[in-house]
Amino acid sequence: MKNQISNYMMTSGFNFEGWRITKYIKVISAETVLGTGFASEFSASVANLLGTETDKFAKKFEQAKDSSLNKLISKAVDLGANALIGVDFDYPLIYNNIIAVIASATAVVVEKAEE
Repeated sequence: MKNQISNYMMTSGFNFEGWRITKYIKVISAETVLGTGFASEFSASVANLLGTETDKFAKKFEQAKDSSLNKLISKAVDLGANALIGVDFDYPLIYNNIIAVIASATAVVVEKAEE
């Protein structure tokens, strides 16, 4: 999963230094919804009582974010894009023990700028 993310051109900005956008394809989004599970809930409850940080939820959010990003990249590739600009993540609240991540971006085609 991480391999596809690390090998694809993307930015939260709207251009790439040394590259030019030759085609704006469309705005796309991808969603992932995960249940947190009992262990995460229990860990978060204990952390809340003690006033400490818990990694259980953080790992769930990272898993959901990576999943959404991979789905976004797959959609972009299917559309013929070789890059994503304006990458953004939203974390809507669904239920107490449900994590949701929505990734959105503009799929584009870029090429190396002539010097």
